[in-house]
Amino acid sequence: MIKRSVLKTIGICFIMAGFLTSQQLSDVAFKTIQLSYIQTDRAVGILKSLGYSVIDFSVASGPNPNELIFEPQGEFAASLYKGLAAKPEDLPIVIMLPETENITLLEMQGAAAQGQGAQEMGVDLGGASLIYTTSGEPLQRLMIAYDPNDPETLSRLVNILTNEIDVAAVQVIIEALIIEIDSDKIDELGINLSGRQSLISGSTPAPDPETGGYQPFSLVLDKTLLGTAVDLEAKLQALISTKSADILSRPSVLVLDGRQARIVVGQQIPIARSTATGQNVVSATEYIPVGIVLNLRPRVSGDRNSITIQVETIISEAVERIGIGSVGSDLLSAPVFNSRKVQTYVQVANRTPFIIGGLISKKKSDQRGGVPILGSLPLIGNLFSFQRQTDERREVIVVLTPNLVDVTQRNFTRVIPKDSEIFSSLGNMLFQNSYRVLNRDVYDFGFIYTNPVYTEMVADITALQDKSMEAASDPDLNRFMEGSLPGEGILVRRMLYDLVERVDYYKYIRPGNVIYFVSDPSDPSNTLLRRFSRTYEEFLRRDGKRGKGLVLSFRPDELQTDGGAHLSRPVAGEVTIDIGKGEDYKRKLRSLNQDSERPAVLLYDPDMERRLYEVMVLRRILEMNPNITQNISNFKPGIEIIFPSPEALESDVHVLDIEIARYFFEINNYNNSFDAAFLRGMDEIGSIIDSYFE
Repeated sequence: MIKRSVLKTIGICFIMAGFLTSQQLSDVAFKTIQLSYIQTDRAVGILKSLGYSVIDFSVASGPNPNELIFEPQGEFAASLYKGLAAKPEDLPIVIMLPETENITLLEMQGAAAQGQGAQEMGVDLGGASLIYTTSGEPLQRLMIAYDPNDPETLSRLVNILTNEIDVAAVQVIIEALIIEIDSDKIDELGINLSGRQSLISGSTPAPDPETGGYQPFSLVLDKTLLGTAVDLEAKLQALISTKSADILSRPSVLVLDGRQARIVVGQQIPIARSTATGQNVVSATEYIPVGIVLNLRPRVSGDRNSITIQVETIISEAVERIGIGSVGSDLLSAPVFNSRKVQTYVQVANRTPFIIGGLISKKKSDQRGGVPILGSLPLIGNLFSFQRQTDERREVIVVLTPNLVDVTQRNFTRVIPKDSEIFSSLGNMLFQNSYRVLNRDVYDFGFIYTNPVYTEMVADITALQDKSMEAASDPDLNRFMEGSLPGEGILVRRMLYDLVERVDYYKYIRPGNVIYFVSDPSDPSNTLLRRFSRTYEEFLRRDGKRGKGLVLSFRPDELQTDGGAHLSRPVAGEVTIDIGKGEDYKRKLRSLNQDSERPAVLLYDPDMERRLYEVMVLRRILEMNPNITQNISNFKPGIEIIFPSPEALESDVHVLDIEIARYFFEINNYNNSFDAAFLRGMDEIGSIIDSYFE
């Protein structure tokens, strides 16, 4: 009895302790944010300075190799208990999720090779030992524990993280033009090595008094004097066209603000090495790089108008080989290198070219010739011979032009390749066909984004999401703020249709493989298959020249039975209508499609038949690129679109159904269709906004 009562008392104490603990803890909600640009440790350090509660971890080695033990640390480590808030006043709490250690395959191979001793080559041939556990979780994440009854505090924290801390750096594309130019033609560019000319401002070092050569220099072109960078390029092109200059290379590099980029244009020159050890001579070959090296580190100003660049330019070339001795019976020679190096800081406006030069080469040639024997006679030999001496001076100059690429405005015009069919991949045997979208393929939607209806909606959503965390996580509102437009699918499909029309893919649709379904008059629960080619050929033979048109109108076939509505394939109704002379086709098609649930196709000439086949190709492209219509802002020059193979289009059966009829109408009436869908969608978004104030 005593033992039983003691156990009962202990149990009551534990129950009371649990009851008291539950009364002291508060509910907590959690939100995970994946950072896109800044590292988590830096973001957490900034949040600490702002006064937010942060929990990070200490790391210790685990019981097994390559395993770690993480323990929360810091003054807020005990603020949470079993997912509840032990100290509600510390909320919101930012938890820096442990990061997976970055291990490259080269590091894994090196670790495995350490245990192989002298058999390192065996590791190379056998591959690396995959000794680390694969981790598949997202990287760079923060978890926020917050009070679900105080969403405004969370919204403020998320706004600081996403809009102030985790922001993308501006990118700079630096274009380099490396040319070798006749030094006598330098003046045509407005460059004077000892003064000031029309296109430049500044001065350059004086010639070397011993060699007479010029030292490296850098000149910034004055845009107020130059006008535009196009003028300089035009002058360079003029020199190139007259054979006074040669383009050695035209590289370009895309680099983040504040990061270093390196461009190397050159070659490796072999040098033979011989080492004498007693009576043995060991030969080896060493390669020395020569050419042009550009080290660049740009820094963009806060107003995005100027760029400060650290520039290091190294220009080297091998001139000749000279003898340096002998080893045994072998004569040794080594090349002589001319090298120039310039390090400078320049500050230029966006898209302003500047010149780096200084490698001037002098070549003297002495050419002699004449009539054999007679040319070598004394006194009169000069009458039968000639001698020509030439002195050529050429200089390598580098023209650098920085261009800003602002990712926040989705402007990648200078980064993507130029419009050329060479970047598309059509007609492959083993791989999917692809088409790279060109600038001409994308419509200009500025009239939408500047429309007051759109701009006012953006302002309303921004104000709402700043106050409501629930609205900030609303998928419909976020999709709109990310560039999605109501009715965007209609515009994307029309742009895709233009691609299909341009590449003539309609010819791969065989009319005999196009089918559609009609109701069975003798059995209402059944449908009949029809060949489109037979129906259309019969129409053309019977009514093609009588001013009539073939209408195929589609509707879902609903059969009322005792068990309820029975749904079968959408069926087509075949109707022949009169087409007035000169009647507008689109107006007639709109009248046939007043009921959106029953779209119709109107055909009476080859152009409309071709358009029908092109719409069938369009549907196949949409099936192969399922996400392409989800956000119109992603449909931009440079993206690749998967195209069906001609063989598949020729062999497959294509169903003419209600979806094809709807696409056919949208393609022919895309302006009106989009306007209606856009206004309808904007009303729906307005209703979502109003729901947060109810």
